[in-house]
Amino acid sequence: FSTSAPELFTSLVAAFKGKNEIVVSNVIGSNIINMLLALPLAGFFLNIKADFKRLKLSFMFLFLLMFLLLLLSFDFRSYSFFVTPYNRFSSLIILILFLSYLLLFYKEEKAHANLENSFQEGASNLNRGLNFIFFSLLSFIISMYFLYLGSKLLVDGALYIANNVFNVSEKLIGIMVVAFGTSVPELVVSLFAIIRKEADIAFGNIIGSNIFNIGFILASSSFFRPILLQDIYLLDFSIMVFITLVLFLVVKFKGVFSRSISLIFLLLYLLYNLMLFNFY
Repeated sequence: FSTSAPELFTSLVAAFKGKNEIVVSNVIGSNIINMLLALPLAGFFLNIKADFKRLKLSFMFLFLLMFLLLLLSFDFRSYSFFVTPYNRFSSLIILILFLSYLLLFYKEEKAHANLENSFQEGASNLNRGLNFIFFSLLSFIISMYFLYLGSKLLVDGALYIANNVFNVSEKLIGIMVVAFGTSVPELVVSLFAIIRKEADIAFGNIIGSNIFNIGFILASSSFFRPILLQDIYLLDFSIMVFITLVLFLVVKFKGVFSRSISLIFLLLYLLYNLMLFNFY
């Protein structure tokens, strides 16, 4: 989830500015980039073996979160999706589902590995002294400040480009510029996975990031200010669901994210960007 920190700060900054399109574009765009660019980059150089039993829970909650987004946006008077805005009530429901996932994920991982030793090691590390705690807190505060500053610059810069340079929709800039910028950590993790030949890290990072983007970032942003997932995002949302489904089927029936599959995903990413230029 730590690689999604830029998405979190950027979405919160955009939400407080009342820039609904930037928030939604950032979440949906980041999820698409994670699956069509970050993961295939690692898979192109490494055959990523995926353990379906370990990923089954994460995929299940990812599909549940996407279904919940549809359900909460449904308007029963017009029988249309993406009409009802996400408010505090909606965000609380999504956050409860997200917290439920964290609890079940922890229990499942504890069944696979003895986590008590790792907790004991972590506790012993915290006992190094006050200096360690002080510098850890200081570095955390400084990091949060620069994340906020960078997120503000990214949002302001994206809005300026959209309105004053190219005169395009904020949605297009949000998906192509903001979402790509906030997805850099996932891309870096994929590159490190290639260098260290630890392909499983890339897969877990992508799925976890996508869950966090919907389950926490979109929910926390709509908690402070209502966010409307407009019908202009229907195509992008459908693509996100479709790619997630394809990824699920690959993991379930093939078990390996191979070079050929990675190449197909990378080509789909190029096609998606061409579609954005033509439609928006």
